[in-house]
Amino acid sequence: MLLLWGWKMVDFYLLKPSMVKKMLNETMDSVSPAQTVSAKQVEFNARWSEFERDSEVSFDFTGFRGDSFIVQWRDTLHVPVFPSISHNFVLRKLVR
Repeated sequence: MLLLWGWKMVDFYLLKPSMVKKMLNETMDSVSPAQTVSAKQVEFNARWSEFERDSEVSFDFTGFRGDSFIVQWRDTLHVPVFPSISHNFVLRKLVR
């Protein structure tokens, strides 16, 4: 039981956020570097929306604030006997 709970914690705090970060990086890598910043942001949004549509993560906010693309989601880890653990995750990617 303890091993299963440990695996759920690893998935909750490390694996799922690293999957989202990987997709942020892959989306940024697919955007043409020769464009203007506003054109990069439009292309980034289009490519990110493809990932968001297929993702198992339910995002609360995805969009630009200044020159950073922000991804925010809330996740809850349900633990038997103990209260559930909720956490707000926020990742930022600079798009210039």
